[in-house]
Amino acid sequence: LDELEPYRYHVAYQVADVRAAIEAVRAAGGEMFHDSPVPAELRPWERAFSQPGATPGPPFELLEQVGEEPEPFRIDEE
Repeated sequence: LDELEPYRYHVAYQVADVRAAIEAVRAAGGEMFHDSPVPAELRPWERAFSQPGATPGPPFELLEQVGEEPEPFRIDEE
């Protein structure tokens, strides 16, 4: 990780409750970039990122699935 460009990469954690996870990070002294979850662009997820540089290692993302995954797009061959 020391050889990677700072903040270009991050680690993602799936959590059952992203709001509770944000509060747990704050209670442990961590800083979050997002004060509340934001929707992910292409999937049924809410997410929040840690504040880059506020914790050792790469930034992290907290993800909560809030809906069903869409069916994958398929091209039928006939």
